[in-house]
Amino acid sequence: MNRCLRCNYKWKSKIENPRFCPKCNSPYWNKERRKVSKQEINSMIQLIKDSHEKAMFLKEDKGIRDIGGLYNCAYNIISYKSNFPRDVSGLTIIMINEIAKKGHFFVDGNKRAAFISAKAYLLTRGYILEIPEIEVTDKFIRKLVSYNSTISFNSAKRWIKRYIKKRSKDLKDYIIDFILGEN
Repeated sequence: MNRCLRCNYKWKSKIENPRFCPKCNSPYWNKERRKVSKQEINSMIQLIKDSHEKAMFLKEDKGIRDIGGLYNCAYNIISYKSNFPRDVSGLTIIMINEIAKKGHFFVDGNKRAAFISAKAYLLTRGYILEIPEIEVTDKFIRKLVSYNSTISFNSAKRWIKRYIKKRSKDLKDYIIDFILGEN
């Protein structure tokens, strides 16, 4: 007896290992859904909101335009992380793309919030994003998130992978260096 883990349909099959569920046609009928916890979503949203707040510290337009979209964005980022846990460069590009291009969740500062969120998230995962010139970053992000962007996901991953390094110092030391302006 087979049971679809997507639609819960039960059936007897003549084939030993059917490829699809006969009711919902899912090819993943025998695979458990990956679950994303509410806590993971909320912590990702908090990281994005905090990053936006930091990006807009002197600006007045700090509002959120689409809170539902922000939840969807956080879900997509967490889902990518759970599907590809070792793909740090891909996760970085997904974060930038989801926040700055797909959503436009904030009134202003979406690209800055995307970059700061990605950089902060990498720090918490034990990596640091070291791009020597901010103009290069700005130009790349603008080109990546433009409406008719020609940059593919894989070429964006290759570009950003050059600048992601394994963190050599403790996170506290990076923060102190940043505050003191030594890095």
